[in-house]
Amino acid sequence: MIKGLASLSSLDDNYKLDLKKYNDELSVIPRNESIESKRSRLFDKGNDTININLEGLPFWIWDDHFHTIQYEATGGKCCFVDLIGRPVNHKTGLSNPLFPYEQDIFLALFKDSFLNPNNDPKRYKHLWIKKAAGAGITEFFIYLMPFLPMAYPKQFENSQMALITGVRTSKAIEIMRRLKLKLLQGFRIPMKMFNERVIQINGCIIEAYPATNPWSYHGLANLKFAFNDEADKFPKSVIDDVMNGNERYWGKSDPWTIFNSTAYEPDGLMERIEKQSEEECNYKRLYVLMDKLLGYIYTDDDDERAKASPHYRREYWGEYKGEKGNLFPIEYLQYANYETDILEVKNFDGTVIRTIHRAENETHIEDVISNFRYLGLAYETSIGCDPAYNSSKFAFIANKKIDGIVYAVGEFELQSPGIEEATELAKNLIYKDYPTYHPKFWVDASSIPFIRALKKEIGEEVDYHRYKEKDLIYQMQDSAGLIVCPITFNKWGDRMIYHWRRMLELGLYRVSEKITPMLYMSLISAKFSEDHNKFNKKETVYNDQFDAGRLANINWSIGTQGVLYV
Repeated sequence: MIKGLASLSSLDDNYKLDLKKYNDELSVIPRNESIESKRSRLFDKGNDTININLEGLPFWIWDDHFHTIQYEATGGKCCFVDLIGRPVNHKTGLSNPLFPYEQDIFLALFKDSFLNPNNDPKRYKHLWIKKAAGAGITEFFIYLMPFLPMAYPKQFENSQMALITGVRTSKAIEIMRRLKLKLLQGFRIPMKMFNERVIQINGCIIEAYPATNPWSYHGLANLKFAFNDEADKFPKSVIDDVMNGNERYWGKSDPWTIFNSTAYEPDGLMERIEKQSEEECNYKRLYVLMDKLLGYIYTDDDDERAKASPHYRREYWGEYKGEKGNLFPIEYLQYANYETDILEVKNFDGTVIRTIHRAENETHIEDVISNFRYLGLAYETSIGCDPAYNSSKFAFIANKKIDGIVYAVGEFELQSPGIEEATELAKNLIYKDYPTYHPKFWVDASSIPFIRALKKEIGEEVDYHRYKEKDLIYQMQDSAGLIVCPITFNKWGDRMIYHWRRMLELGLYRVSEKITPMLYMSLISAKFSEDHNKFNKKETVYNDQFDAGRLANINWSIGTQGVLYV
């Protein structure tokens, strides 16, 4: 282990003396130094290397109080990150400190026992990071890689670092360019003299490599650091070669080896390491997902906006692409969401059993919600409601049926409302927002106080439980019967899902990720548990909206087949 890297948060007197010496040396360098002078001092054309010795300078001071003192005392030269300029939040334009989750990365790299059960030596210096989008992990390593040969020139002299990413060299070069811009920002070193893929610092060569050519970094004499970025997007055909290209150096030069990525595909490089048992895994495993970013990179409002994406669970919570859900085939949802105009329904063996072409004169869902005629009395309305229970939310989905097609035209939710507030919204949805001659409001039967309150509010028989089951079903099926229809999930839940799937399979349902994003995401993520042979509500995002959605579809029969029967 490099001395000092594991305990830079506790700085001793020797560090303070080194820091004073460093500041004294820096103070004699004129701020208006000419480009020619700077080139001569910092760049040696003879060996093509930057010569900057920052021995004794910490990477970052993790103690906030002491950091503030040192920052003021040194005029912002207290640590490497401050010296070259802190990372900038591109949304706000403000500079960011390093956050607690970045300290976890630092400790995982330089403290042997951190994230290492039983302090197993085989995991020293080997790190796997599954991150949320926008976490700034790549930026962290853009700072760390040049810091090491500057702060520890003797240990990194005559060595190599590999920056490995992308299916094309251009992606790796882009990250190298960002690294050089940081040095330009901090030291005002002109960039035009450098090879676009390579930079040398105190005799340490940092070079960018494309992931698709793992043989390009074979044969390095003294590899000390290998950073594999967005590793889950490395083609599966080269995963074994990439792993070998990295791990072959463990016995030769004992480098730091890092695999960093957002989640992408099942059975990719990241999942292979993630699924290994503690006994077989050679990597420390660190998760930097949305829960660690809230309050630092993202606000709660940012998180809510991100949830509108069907890729939210993958990009921010590490779910692999193929794990989105298995309840509804993606082809069905793409057709319902207007991503394609042709729906191919396939058998279990993959053969196409039905092909549906979208009618040229079909009314688009955006036309439906923008034209009051479609939302008015002339077209049937069906509303599903999943009332709040414990920590869940009141969820409402409104459907309209136009020319034989069911459109999900609205989604609404209330966080822990009182019965009066929920009743008022329900009444407005039925009579103001989506009026029709024979409205239907389908609701989870377990919420008896809400059902009775709503029935009373609209003048409907409150003591509905007096109906015999057969008569209650008849009243709910009759368009002129009950408006507020209580549905028991234990009895009808699975049949509602099957009915919804059939509507999608026959091309009779439309949903938009723009208009009802929570509902769309719930459909994308909906999962069927084969182990328990039932719908896995816990693993389905926005499951309150999902339940409201399946309730709203009860109103529509397919031919003579519907959800309810006697």
